Amino acid sequence: MTTSKSAKVLVLTIGNGINILINFLTLPYLVRSLSFEDYGSYGQVIMIISLLQGIFTFNLNQIATVHFSHGKYSPIEVFSTLMRITFFMSLLGCVFMLICIPLVSASFDNAIITKLLSLSLLNLLGQIPVPILISVLIYFGKIKPLPLF
Repeated sequence: MTTSKSAKVLVLTIGNGINILINFLTLPYLVRSLSFEDYGSYGQVIMIISLLQGIFTFNLNQIATVHFSHGKYSPIEVFSTLMRITFFMSLLGCVFMLICIPLVSASFDNAIITKLLSLSLLNLLGQIPVPILISVLIYFGKIKPLPLF
């Protein structure tokens, strides 16, 4: 059973939509359970991590899909290069975030954010490579795109 490329792109889009839906559904709980200051700090941390994730992934999953589709290079070569770049970008993102924590804390005038961003360094290490790995595995049909079907 072969899946067309447009179906694979649709599955990735649905996966991103599910992520947005989960975030939207948890929003009322967070608003009611956190204080005004804590919720603001949470929003600032999520904003910073999302920004860094966007900057340091460079849409590598789309680039990898293009290289896999063209067939100019072997898939093993593309995958190993992709993983090396992803590992390097994850480390670079964490170092950049670690260096910028005092600046971000001062610019937001929020002392709590220093501790929260420090705790989020490990989160950033996983947020950069995981979407790329998932998209590669879906492209090659190694995992089921939607566990519901």
